[in-house]
Amino acid sequence: VDDLVAIWLLRRNLRFRLRIDTGQVRTLIGAALPLGLVMVINSLYFKIDAVLLSLLAEDAAVALYGVAYRIFEMALPLSAYIMVTLLPELARLEVDDPRFGRLVQYAFTMMSLIALPLGAFALCAPEIMTVIGGAAYAQGANVLVLVMISLALATVNGVFGWALVSQGRQGVLLKVSVAVLVVNVGLNLLLIPAYGVTGTGMALVATELLSLVATAVVFGRQIQLPRPHRPVRTVLAGAGMAAGVSVKFLIDLPALATLALAGAVGITCYGVALWALGAVPPAVRQALRDLVGPRLRRAADAA
Repeated sequence: VDDLVAIWLLRRNLRFRLRIDTGQVRTLIGAALPLGLVMVINSLYFKIDAVLLSLLAEDAAVALYGVAYRIFEMALPLSAYIMVTLLPELARLEVDDPRFGRLVQYAFTMMSLIALPLGAFALCAPEIMTVIGGAAYAQGANVLVLVMISLALATVNGVFGWALVSQGRQGVLLKVSVAVLVVNVGLNLLLIPAYGVTGTGMALVATELLSLVATAVVFGRQIQLPRPHRPVRTVLAGAGMAAGVSVKFLIDLPALATLALAGAVGITCYGVALWALGAVPPAVRQALRDLVGPRLRRAADAA
C-alpha cells in the first residue's frame, strides 16, 4: 500500500514505463549486492557472540550478556538514523569536493560528542542493568561497561562506513565486515573459556576497535581523515560529565531514580562544559543561538 501511494503521489513528476533496462539492472545489482551482504554479515556478527556464549558458558552468562547487549541494540540505530539523513547529500558530492570533507568532518565531530558520554554513563552500569533486567543482573555491570565502550567505537565508525557507502565502496566494506566477523569468532572461542561472559565483552571491544581502524584506513585512502574537534577541551567536558554522574555515589535511591538523577546532572554538566570550554562546533553553537535566542528575548520583554 505504501508503494502504491508513493507512485500515485509521484505520477505527475515521473513517467512510468514497463521496460526492463538490463544495463540499469546490472548496475543496481552490482551496487546492492555488496551492501546486502554487508548487512547479512553484520547480522551474523551481532548474534554470533551470544550463540558461542550459549555453547561455551552457562545459561546465567548468556542471560547477563543478553541484558547488557540490549543497550547496544537499542542505541546503535540512533547514530545510523543521523547518518542516513546525511547520506543523500554525501552521495551527491564527489569525494574530492571540499564540501564532502566538511560534511564528513561535521558528522565525525557530532558522533564523537555523542560517543564520549557513553564512557561517563558506564559509571551507572549497575543501575542500568538493574533497571533493564532486575537486581539479579547488577553483577553484569562489568560486561555492560565493555558493551558501552564498543557502542562508542561503533558510533564513530558509522561515519566512515556510511561515507564509503555514499561513494559506492560497499565492496570494500564487505571485506572489512568479513574480516571482523572472523576475528570476532576467533576471539570468542579463545576468551569465553577463560573469562566467560567478560571474554565476550572483551572480544566485542577488540573487534569494534579493529572495525573502526580498518574502515578509517580504507576511508583515508580516498580523503583526508577528519580531525577531532578540540580534543583536549572535549575530553575535559567528558570528565565534567563523569563528575556529574558521580553524584550517584552520594545518594541512596532506587536504581531508576538514581539513574535519572545521575543522567540529568551528568548531561547538564557535559553541555555546560562543552559550551564554556568552546568545544561546541560553530555551526551547532549558531543553531542553538538561533533557536534559543529569540525565545529568551521574548521572555525578557514579557517580564
